[in-house]
Amino acid sequence: ARKAKHKQHRVAPVAQTSAATPPAVTRLLNPGGWDLRTLIGVELLAALVLGSLAAFARPWRRGPPTEPPRLRLAMGVALTLWLLPGVFVFSKVEGLHPRYLEIMAPAVAGVLGVGIAGLGRLPRDGLLVRIAAALAVLGVCVYLAPIEPGPAGVVTWVAAAAACAALIVPGLPRFGRSHLTRHAPAIGAVLAAVALLTVPAARATHLIDTNTTDAGRLGAMDPGYVAKLSAYLAPRTRGIHWEVAASNYLIAPSLVIQDARPVMVLASVNALPIVTVSKLSDAVRSGTLRYALIGGSCGVATHIESKPHCLPAVRWVRTHGVDVTREAGIKSPGLLFRLRAGGLTGSQRGASRG
Repeated sequence: ARKAKHKQHRVAPVAQTSAATPPAVTRLLNPGGWDLRTLIGVELLAALVLGSLAAFARPWRRGPPTEPPRLRLAMGVALTLWLLPGVFVFSKVEGLHPRYLEIMAPAVAGVLGVGIAGLGRLPRDGLLVRIAAALAVLGVCVYLAPIEPGPAGVVTWVAAAAACAALIVPGLPRFGRSHLTRHAPAIGAVLAAVALLTVPAARATHLIDTNTTDAGRLGAMDPGYVAKLSAYLAPRTRGIHWEVAASNYLIAPSLVIQDARPVMVLASVNALPIVTVSKLSDAVRSGTLRYALIGGSCGVATHIESKPHCLPAVRWVRTHGVDVTREAGIKSPGLLFRLRAGGLTGSQRGASRG
């Protein structure tokens, strides 16, 4: 029983309930709210610091003879135009969900990769540049390591110290021409990558292990309701296109996952209508839709006209539908409606389109 309970805990998604991080210049590095620094902030900081360093390193600007300068310039401009506007927008936008940051993740990875590769191409005789690079890696790790004080933090400190040594030693007059230090820059770049990515990798692994999500109540319908709805709808909607119409996107996913059938979603985020009354009526009249799933007060309202927040499509369902919730085995009324193939008059149809 203990093993089963542990397995169930790992399978069930855990909703993130932390408050959204308020807009600020340092929002993506802020430990409060969603703690965005552990999701993208630390990688972003490393990308900005090392990417800037690589951009001003002379051998990196020159590059290999087989690589056209225009190609390097185009890549740099593209990554910059992707990354910097993303940082500005996500620092200012009000309703920021962590999943939105995925659109910026490739740019962060690209700039960070350029920065790490640039560490391995620093000039051998440029001691000051090498010291600056080592301090940049160490500075980011000073901010990074305390986030994970356990084994990941220890690995970060050790790798950072070794990377700094590998980056500085080739620039010293005594060791700069030594055979042992020939590959030190490449080794330093690898160690810097380990130092900068160990903590983010540990945090990402933790999020995966705990099935953390920021999707809120998406698909959070009671499993008992889902089973009863599935058992009721399956034999009655066999052979038609839509299994059911759902009043919003929050109550649709559970049934979609259960039955792998298409569901017509009537509204999106903030109750913005997706399906008009006319299209809903046409689907019922053509026989491709027979049932509607209505949630909240709009489903149980006795006088739907007194609920101005209810969508026109939901009002139409209440007017042209029969409540079959109890017939489906669910005690609470106002959830499931069987739609009648009635319809709108010409004037009503024109009004709904308008």
